[in-house]
Amino acid sequence: PDKALADFDNALRLDPSQDAARLQRAWMLADGDELAKALDELATLDKRLPPQSDLRRQMANLYGSLDMPAQAVAQWNLWIPAHKHDVDRDEAYNSRCWARAEMGIELDQALEDCDEAVDADSRNASFLDSRGWVYLRQGKLKKAMADFDRALSVKPGQASSLYGRGLVHQRQSETAAAQADLAAARKALPDIDAKIAHSGLPAVTP
Repeated sequence: PDKALADFDNALRLDPSQDAARLQRAWMLADGDELAKALDELATLDKRLPPQSDLRRQMANLYGSLDMPAQAVAQWNLWIPAHKHDVDRDEAYNSRCWARAEMGIELDQALEDCDEAVDADSRNASFLDSRGWVYLRQGKLKKAMADFDRALSVKPGQASSLYGRGLVHQRQSETAAAQADLAAARKALPDIDAKIAHSGLPAVTP
């Protein structure tokens, strides 16, 4: 990694317009826990790149990995309209849907994004899980339950869907079912309570 980072540094010293190298450098800095430097590189790219640049998709993914959903949504808002026929468009819709669900904002738009993703691939457990969380945010418990059930029929051990379904059961006062799903989610992913709390998604009611 040190040698790779040195090469990216040299590439940018020789030619600061090498945007792909700058993005790779940002990823490496983030992986090396140098967050401030990584964010500086992303800010530089944001000023340099045209709205339709494909690098914005990778920037959105990097912001997402850094738990910065607002910044990720800003990049998706630029990338998606310019890539109407991209093979990864359904993944982009799902990522923007999930980011909005995490923040609990623009939930109607989040639902539209998730609908686009699910329409493209109705057997994708991640897409169904994302939409389930949006419905949960909106208080549409039956629809949330249906999507979590569908997600788990595709991927039975998906911790996020088990946790989400547990919350739906809890809100419907179905205590035994809630405890069973939450226990299964924690077995699949022991730190899921902390992850849910950190993401800003709804958590278990004491």
